Amino acid sequence: MQIAGPPAPETLNEDQLARRQRIIRVALQSLARSDYEDIKINDLARDSSVALGTLYRYFASKEHLLAVAFIEWQSVLKMKLDKFVPAGATEAERLSEIFRQVISAFEQQPRFFRFMTILHATTDPYAAAISNSTQAVFTRTVEGTLGGPLSTDQYAIVRTVSAVFDHSMRNWIMKRMAIDNVYEQVDTVIRLIYHYHPEARPRVSSTSSLPAPTEGN
Repeated sequence: MQIAGPPAPETLNEDQLARRQRIIRVALQSLARSDYEDIKINDLARDSSVALGTLYRYFASKEHLLAVAFIEWQSVLKMKLDKFVPAGATEAERLSEIFRQVISAFEQQPRFFRFMTILHATTDPYAAAISNSTQAVFTRTVEGTLGGPLSTDQYAIVRTVSAVFDHSMRNWIMKRMAIDNVYEQVDTVIRLIYHYHPEARPRVSSTSSLPAPTEGN
């Protein structure tokens, strides 16, 4: 027998929607001040002034609820980024500026990035569906910065830079890297993608380092 999941927000009446939003707001505040492991679902229900059973009518799990809270935070970040006008004259400069804005946002709210790494590994189907949408949200933001839909090459560039960003940020939240190095690594990969031209460098002959043959050899 299939069990119906939480109702979609658009199917809720005004009171239910307000109650759901109150729960999300409490979860958002909790995620900003506490690590995922320290957040208790019972506390979220209590602070939202709802019974635990009521909370579970709207959200399938703690992961699901915090994923919804995370996407709400990301939506606010997207609105800020959409209003941000990069000063860079080149595509590389504009891309660097938008990634710097994202790094700065996570620098101010490191627990949100830490939770994002948990979200990407979740087995909760509702949380996983939200996780899959996070990259699409960011891609739409970058599209606006770069002047429209991304070409195949531009999409590949964004994915490559995102991989370096993700790796560097993970090292940062694990205290293996300073935040300044995160900015530096992202800037470096963008510079290499757009400005590194190995064919312009003088080629060194493979035999140039070998000693000249002596007479009789």
